[in-house]
Amino acid sequence: MSGNRVQTGTPIPGATIQIKGRTAVVSREGGRFSFPMPSSRFVIQSVKKQGYVLNDPEVLTKQYSYSANPFYLVMETPSQQIDDRLAAESALLDNLRNQVKKREKEIKELERQNKISHEQYQQAMMELSTLRRSNEALVAEMAERYAMIDYDQMDDFNRQLDELLLKGDLVRADSLLRSSVSDIDSYIAEIHQEQAIQEAEQADIDRQIEDLSKSRKGTQIKMDHADKVCYGHFVKFVMENQPDSAALYIERRAGIDKENAQFQFDAASYFQKRELQDKASQYYDRTLQIVRGLDVTESSANELLLAHTLNNVALLNLQQRRGHDAASMFQEALSIYRRLSIDNPQLYQRYVASTLNNLALYYSGGNDGEKEKSEPLFAEALELYRAMADENAIAFMPRVASVLNNLGILYDEIGRYEDGVRVYREALDIYRRLAAEHAGIHDADVASTLNNLSTLLMHSGTAGVERMAMLQEAVFIYRRLTDKDMGLYGNKLGVVLTNLAELYYNESQLTNGDNTLNQALDVYRSLVSSGYYNCRPMMAMKAYELGTRYFNRGELEHCERLFKESVDTYRELVEQDSVTYLPLLARSLRNQAATLDRLHMWEDAGMCYQQELEINRELAHDQVQYNADVARSLGNLSSHYLYMGDFEKAVSCGNEGLACDSKKLFIHANLALAHLCLGHTDEAHAIYERYRDILKDSFLDDIQQLTTLGRIPPERGQDVADIVEFLTR
Repeated sequence: MSGNRVQTGTPIPGATIQIKGRTAVVSREGGRFSFPMPSSRFVIQSVKKQGYVLNDPEVLTKQYSYSANPFYLVMETPSQQIDDRLAAESALLDNLRNQVKKREKEIKELERQNKISHEQYQQAMMELSTLRRSNEALVAEMAERYAMIDYDQMDDFNRQLDELLLKGDLVRADSLLRSSVSDIDSYIAEIHQEQAIQEAEQADIDRQIEDLSKSRKGTQIKMDHADKVCYGHFVKFVMENQPDSAALYIERRAGIDKENAQFQFDAASYFQKRELQDKASQYYDRTLQIVRGLDVTESSANELLLAHTLNNVALLNLQQRRGHDAASMFQEALSIYRRLSIDNPQLYQRYVASTLNNLALYYSGGNDGEKEKSEPLFAEALELYRAMADENAIAFMPRVASVLNNLGILYDEIGRYEDGVRVYREALDIYRRLAAEHAGIHDADVASTLNNLSTLLMHSGTAGVERMAMLQEAVFIYRRLTDKDMGLYGNKLGVVLTNLAELYYNESQLTNGDNTLNQALDVYRSLVSSGYYNCRPMMAMKAYELGTRYFNRGELEHCERLFKESVDTYRELVEQDSVTYLPLLARSLRNQAATLDRLHMWEDAGMCYQQELEINRELAHDQVQYNADVARSLGNLSSHYLYMGDFEKAVSCGNEGLACDSKKLFIHANLALAHLCLGHTDEAHAIYERYRDILKDSFLDDIQQLTTLGRIPPERGQDVADIVEFLTR
């Protein structure tokens, strides 16, 4: 409800309007104000502005109904109000005295015409004098009323009537009054009749309201019972590890009362913990819509729920890579938690520390400029958690270790390795102590910190012996944990196995590296076969990585199977997300084709190369950077046709590839040999002479391979021998 229409007078900004049952509102520029309607009716409790008084104090005694029309409040300075009252009083007195003089003339004329006696004349004049004094006493009250009239809000009848009365035009005032209501008694009787009907209707409404109130109380009792039943089922199914049934009941509870913010929040929080982001977002949207409409300052519970929701939605946005407004949400939640912790630090400081940590994580995941913001936030969170851990080590020492871990990640990313090692080792010591005191609870934290510390030591150039021991211990812990819950710990085991395999390869322990990377692949296969389809990208990636290792060492019997597994998995993933997985599918097809070429499975290799080319052309249609991949695909096809002895196609694909990207020098080696085998000696010699110093090894290797395959045409034997002699002289 607001005042928007332009009115006469001066708009007053900065006036405070107190609405009963709502927080106060302040008028803005132009004198406008607005407030949410608590119901269809409202009461103005006070209107204040330094140097001004309310024109009509009676507005504070009335109840108003909502209307689409603007609602106006008129204020004046005290001096303006006095001037208005004096002007109204003067006008009324002038009119009253004029009427008295007129009546005196009439009485004198009656005496002169002997229509009344002298005694009657004296009596009439005395009565007129007494009436005059009593009327003049009423003028002050009447003047105050007329001084407070806001003519802008009056209808035409009342405006005309008051103007005529103030001017003393009583004849026209009387005419206006009679034209408005010819028979006032009938009019009043009609009012009384309507009032009687309204009173009867009100009595009926009151009975209905009373019945409705009783009904609502009964419904509320049922709702409260349904709440307890649904939540009880939810807890039971959570304890029984039946997530689908638990989800069913937490959603049923949310549906009991869709205006209950806590019900919606609890459902959102549960789905967020299960990493069902879309479901969580749906319920968080409801929660925010409800809680934003509440007066959170009236209840610390409402304010706390708003802060919890903002914090969790910000975390969810980060998980969904929608972090553009996460910082503002974290900051708003942090502001609420800080305010609440002033009066009750023991209860609310844990939330302050948690949100500081979350906001720091947000900044640490950003660019270098934002990373700088995260360290002081982590430091403050760490200080708060250390203080709380002094009082309750069981509850807060894990939080201390968690923030230390986060600091370690930050120091690793910004190259402060010594600081990173220090905080990681402290976190590891805490987790080891907690794991020893509480069997099975913090084992995963120990394993995770071992993996993080090993990674940081690698970045700092530390030798591999200590790192290897850390990763082996982490693998041992995660294997034990996956025996209990593969879904929760399998992916983490796969990550640590991958890191350990990489370390083995760096230490030239190839067999250990192959075995360990195979174990990581088996973990992801097991996860996918158990229904954790979100692990398919990792399964495809590990198959590709392991296949590449074997390919580079010439162990083709292993890599063909692995590349096929990678290709088949990426084909499935492309159906869901072509943008992400088409380039990866093309890469796997390329390696599979190269393997098939080496195995002399020419037809299958050609099909893979063609599919790779089609994908890269599709990608290059919208993104020019993929032209280089198109060129490479054509170059690979050129090599493939060389091996098959189809020299015309080798030349065609080679020329087309160089047209896409002239920097792909390996294509020149294909073209040179293809031209030589076709008898195009001038073209071949030109390429060999131009790129002899750069591509000598490639030239000789290609000639050797085609000779071994028997693809060199007999009639070109001498030409090839001359080129070999030219290249090796």
